[in-house]
Amino acid sequence: MHHRLQQALIFIVMIAWGVSPAIAYDNNVFPEFQIAKEDRRFSWISIHPDNARWLITECTDRIEPPTDKCYLFIYNIKTKEYRRLDLPAEYSYLQGEFSPSGRQIAAVRVPVPRNESYEEMEKSAMNADLLLMRTDGDQVRKAGIPKGILGALAWSPDETKVAYWSAAMIRPKGSKSFRTDFDLHEYDLQTEVNRLFSGEFHFFLVGRLQYRNADQIVANASGPLRAKKSTFAEEKKFKFSRVYCFEREVTHLQDPCYSLVPHATHPALDTKGNLYLQGQDERHGLSLYKLSADREMQHWTIPRIENIGITFQSVSPSGDHLGFIYSVGGFSRRGYQSSLGYFDFSTERWISLCLPDPVSAAMSQSVH
Repeated sequence: MHHRLQQALIFIVMIAWGVSPAIAYDNNVFPEFQIAKEDRRFSWISIHPDNARWLITECTDRIEPPTDKCYLFIYNIKTKEYRRLDLPAEYSYLQGEFSPSGRQIAAVRVPVPRNESYEEMEKSAMNADLLLMRTDGDQVRKAGIPKGILGALAWSPDETKVAYWSAAMIRPKGSKSFRTDFDLHEYDLQTEVNRLFSGEFHFFLVGRLQYRNADQIVANASGPLRAKKSTFAEEKKFKFSRVYCFEREVTHLQDPCYSLVPHATHPALDTKGNLYLQGQDERHGLSLYKLSADREMQHWTIPRIENIGITFQSVSPSGDHLGFIYSVGGFSRRGYQSSLGYFDFSTERWISLCLPDPVSAAMSQSVH
């Protein structure tokens, strides 16, 4: 009885001082999460060093009907303001990334197809540019790389280089994926030299990439054509990891990394060197993992989300929250219907976001 009274007094003191008592995260049950079913299509998130602003790619046909295209928006998770970057209307904008200082943005742009035929989509994808701009969308300039089929990109820590995926081909009409045979390239902003970061591996599918340091890039990738072996047994050996660590100028294909996490995918790094992954825990199912710089590992069970679940994640530079995109509806030729949410590491809560309507979003003139 005395022990229970002591616990109650400690609880009262914590409340009086404005301290929320910690509640242990229970990995044995699905966490609470309110799914926001909206007719929206989000495809990319990058989080600013201020840990409040998100650079978001949202695709819609409602801003310039009937044209369906992708735009860059900045959403502030604290003020709830949603602003669209004022960029030339004849292009669609994809996969924007804040620079480490937060003063610049790099993004991929493609010409808006004249219609939604396969031929027009192919022509658009093959004429992608790598763009650089200020955070407010001003001073837009093209990087000096050949037009091509470009994918995700990343800034080097000192902001002198931009790494990016480049695909060698468009797959035939009717295929389950559109672009393939990806390799990792790097453009030097000072010397204007463009070259392979490592070797030619021709990955079937790729995703987000980040520099771990000046000479190593961590990336989501799978199905390299140059693999020595491509068997179920070989994939099982590395617990089906879809994460690769590329070393500068190492031209032989290295094994997948972080295979201690089963089915590792969606890598994201904070500025402290902590790595965040999605993986499959044997007991608790689909989970978010944190591998700290001092080699400690934590995991949190991911909420039950219909369809394919979380499709993209990005951690804030400070590591205080992890933003993610999750599917909420069926798939069409324009992509999945999706919504946004984030995981707050301090409260260990999964929080759903309902963003303002993209049509009513203000045009960004100056976001500093």
